[in-house]
Amino acid sequence: MLYKFLRVLVGMTLRLYYRKIYITGLQNVKADVPQLVTSNHPSGFIEPLVMACTFPKSLHFLVRGDVFDNPVLKPILIATHQAPIYRFRDGFSKMRENDKVIDGTAKILLEDKNLLIFSEGSTESIKKLRPLQKGTPRILWQTLEKSPQKRVEILPVGINFTKSGHFSGDIMLRIGEPISAQKIYQKANGDQKEFNDVVLDVTYNAIHKNVIHLAKQDRLPILERLFCVARGLEDNPVTYPTITFDNTKLDREKAIAYSLDSLDNIQYEQLLGQAATAEKILKTEGFKWTDLSKRPAKMIDYLLLMVGFPMFFLGILLHGIPFLMGKIATRKLVEKIEFVDSIHMVSTMLFVFLLYVVLFIMGFFNLFYFGLLAIMAVTLVMSKYYYSFLQVTYFGSKGKQLDEMKNNIKKMFKSVNV
Repeated sequence: MLYKFLRVLVGMTLRLYYRKIYITGLQNVKADVPQLVTSNHPSGFIEPLVMACTFPKSLHFLVRGDVFDNPVLKPILIATHQAPIYRFRDGFSKMRENDKVIDGTAKILLEDKNLLIFSEGSTESIKKLRPLQKGTPRILWQTLEKSPQKRVEILPVGINFTKSGHFSGDIMLRIGEPISAQKIYQKANGDQKEFNDVVLDVTYNAIHKNVIHLAKQDRLPILERLFCVARGLEDNPVTYPTITFDNTKLDREKAIAYSLDSLDNIQYEQLLGQAATAEKILKTEGFKWTDLSKRPAKMIDYLLLMVGFPMFFLGILLHGIPFLMGKIATRKLVEKIEFVDSIHMVSTMLFVFLLYVVLFIMGFFNLFYFGLLAIMAVTLVMSKYYYSFLQVTYFGSKGKQLDEMKNNIKKMFKSVNV
């Protein structure tokens, strides 16, 4: 019951917090086959929230074992399908408990349920797939040892964020084709090492297809600039609806990262020179790199700007206290960028939810509060889309120059296929 309730509440929050969520491959989530969902892990706990709210089948999760030491959180974690997994840093005594955990995860798969594991083993906000840990093959081996004929699949998932640690970015989530763990088990013929090696290899390659992977992470700043150019050339930058089913954006950004990685040092130095020239031109004309990801405003956009502002302002004003409390909570609780989005979104959601609950209860004593609650809900949704509209629209007298600038800068980056 709690899982279903939170699925609805968090699902609505995700649609409000993120500008756009691109999801593809949902047809690979099977209702009648247990699947070990294996994913990269660039953010704190946004990934499981996105998957739980969009997958057509309920998920069970492996989370850091130390959070289960909290007596208040433990029953909530259990009610939301979560199980502990311990790491070396938790100590050897806790690590020994992993045998019981692995038995428990095998039981989940044997009951035809889906289990999510972050195969990299830790979270890091980078655009790169890191080496996978041995938890994935270990769970599968334990499951198939108990039931060799069980049809168990590996479901590779890649999740990508355009702006980690910033409100209203984009998420690109792609679910790859399932891999039969049973077939790998049968071919291994009882050799666990061979089974582990094959599972890790095929799983890594499958997730890699769904992840923006830049092996040379020192080139990340220039990659983000290339993304600004590419996003500004999108055919359809509209912000509604929030969730869309399209591979184009992810495929394009994966290709740009691959192209940048492929440059030798001489070519890369030339690219840096071109980027420096482009930056000078942008500054001279009064533009920023982020302006390249916007489209020049049309007459209808100026009308929307004026008409929508009162609702936007009212939405921000009415939700000012919970928004501020969410921001304060994030600053106090978060030190690593990987957890900024997670804590900011969840804490703000809780404060807004509590405010709505209070207004709903007060509405039974005075109908005014029911009316206020309705107005707040409408303005909250309108404010999100208004802000998203501002993100993709350039308002200014240099709109035509901006279009020319995009094309000229794209031509400058000949060595990279933007």
